[in-house]
Amino acid sequence: MILVYWSVKKQQNSRRRFSFGQQQPQKRRLESEVAKQAFFYLLGFYLSSPPLIIAAYIPNPPFWVSLTAYTVYPMQGFFNFIVYTRPEYEKSRRRKLRLSVSQQAAA
Repeated sequence: MILVYWSVKKQQNSRRRFSFGQQQPQKRRLESEVAKQAFFYLLGFYLSSPPLIIAAYIPNPPFWVSLTAYTVYPMQGFFNFIVYTRPEYEKSRRRKLRLSVSQQAAA
């Protein structure tokens, strides 16, 4: 994921000299948002997957390792949901809408 981000960033930097006017701050903000979104997806993956991998490679894992693995791994979908809805939540916060997370999910 880091290599993909750096490749895209390198391409954006090489194209920057051909862009005009006020598009620069918007592009930088977009790059920053893409990087944040990728980071949060990876964070959700890295929070949910390692316990399962550890439990799979230990011959007789302790109970707490198995419990952690089988509790946290199914939550990857929940983590992805949170990350997926984060841009809309951030957009509404920027528009000064004072909606809670549950109100925004219902809207």
